[in-house]
Formats: sequence, structure tokens, C-alpha cells
Amino acid sequence: MTQIYYLCPDVAEACGGVRVIYRHVDILNAHGFDAQVLHHEPGFRCSWFEHQTRIAYMPRTVQPDDVLVYPEVFGPDIAEYAPGVRKVVFVQGAYLTFQNYTFDPNDMRTPYTHPDVLEAMVVSIDTYNYLRYVFPGLKIVRISPSIDPILFPLQTEKKKQIAFMSRRNAEDALQVINILKQRKALNGWTIFPIQHMSQSEVSAVLQESAIFLSLGIAEGCPLPPMEAMACGCIVIGYNGRGGREYMRPWFCRPIKTGDIIEFARMVEKMTRDYEAKPGVAASMGTAASHYIRDHYSPEREEKGVVGMWKDLLGK
Repeated sequence: MTQIYYLCPDVAEACGGVRVIYRHVDILNAHGFDAQVLHHEPGFRCSWFEHQTRIAYMPRTVQPDDVLVYPEVFGPDIAEYAPGVRKVVFVQGAYLTFQNYTFDPNDMRTPYTHPDVLEAMVVSIDTYNYLRYVFPGLKIVRISPSIDPILFPLQTEKKKQIAFMSRRNAEDALQVINILKQRKALNGWTIFPIQHMSQSEVSAVLQESAIFLSLGIAEGCPLPPMEAMACGCIVIGYNGRGGREYMRPWFCRPIKTGDIIEFARMVEKMTRDYEAKPGVAASMGTAASHYIRDHYSPEREEKGVVGMWKDLLGK
């Protein structure tokens, strides 16, 4: 049977893209495929979320009928490993596509035009459009990511709390929060920088937070704002380009990237509205949660993963 190996960085901290890789492998094994996450360091496995995912380690003997799935961050020489073995590039961050490339106009190395690379998988419309422009001859399949509605449930009873991922563009968060402090717009509110937490711990924070600050700048399909929306938070901030498909203005408050003053103004407005019009704030959070559940369900992701691999392997 064809072995499918998803190569995965050995990342100990919470990382949405790594979680997606593990989920793909779980889906494939549940549907009769033979798939494993392939890590570099023997014995390594992610511990910040619960899983029983099948894992293998480098070096690994790869057979001619196997398929290797590489993250885009592995760079221009992806196709050089195991020559002749079929490969797929999993592009979760369009703006990382050319990481580790050069400025040399004669250096045309790239896996996306190599005969070993059968196609690219992407997670967002923005990434699809990016690759379609750069590599018009490349086969691209978009598989929507999912948010677990059980792990990230809608919670309408909220604290006056503002949460954000501190590892994402903390400089802008620092500006926005200190502007609001000077304006005394955060009186009675708690600020919660999320860091070094498990997936379940992050969920607990999002469920109790009224507002979530989105700070990603150039991302394939940012997952933290989606998780916050699923939990009923009012999401304010940057869409990271990949988040344009779900950060809709009728239940989120998108801000032009880098517009710090407008960002602060919007947070101040929403904190005031939250106290003056609690019903409006609750309805925004509920609408956001329903949108995520309808458009980014585990069932939709599962159907996409299975369909893509059936098509690729001719099953």
C-alpha cells in the first residue's frame, strides 16, 4: 500500500499549521489510507494538543510508490530529496513560499515546476490565487481548514477581557493597548496575552473573552481569529490577507494593516458599545460563531482531504 508521509517541523510550541498536518494524517488513516507524520528528531511528538496520530521519524526509507508531503517552508530544494518519488507541497502560508530563495535572477530552483511534484495543497483562497499567479501550470487543490466546535464552543457569557496571541506582531498590540491605557479606555477591562498555553487552555481564555485582537500580517489562513470567532469573541484587527475570506465586517471589525490609531479607535468604540449595547455585542459574537461553524466544519475539511487523495492516487 502507498505510504503517505507528511513532513512536519519539530515545533514544541502551539502552531496551527502543525495541528492541521496532524489532522490530515488522522483523517487519512480513518479512511483506509496509510499515512504518518514524519518528524526529524526521534521520539518527538507535539504535546500541546491531545492526539493519537501515527508518527514516523527521519531517516526513513521511502519506496517508489510512496508520496511525500512537504510544507512550503522547506524551501527551493524540496524536490531534491528522494528523487523520483511523488511529492505534494502543502502551502499553508503563501507568503512563506519563497523563504530561503535567492535574489539571483539565474537561480530558478523551485519544487513547484519539478516533475516529481504532482500538486500543491492550500488552505485559503488567498493562497490559491497567489500560487495560481506565480505558477499558472501548477495543479492546486484548496482544502478548507476546520475549527473543532466541541473544543471551541460558542460562549455568550463573557468577561470584560481582551485577548490576543502575543507571539504575533506584539509590537502593534503594545501600541494599541498603551494608547487605550493613556485614554483611560480600558478601565474595568482585563488584558490577556496568550502564550505558552495548550489548545484547551487557549479555548478557555477565548470562551471568557469579549474581544480578540487579530495581529497577523501576512498569513495563509490565520487560525486564532477563527477560533476566537467560534467562541463568540468580537474580532478586531488585521486579516493577515488570508483571513479576508472570513473576517466579514458585519460580525468582525477588520482594520487596515498598520493603522494603529484606527485599531485603537475601534477597540475603544467596541469596549464602549459592549457596555452600552450588550445585546448588539452578543449578536455579533453569535453570528461570527455560526459563520465559522458553517464554513469551516470538520466535515468539510474531511471531505476535502479524502477527495483530494482519492483523486491523486486514483482510488
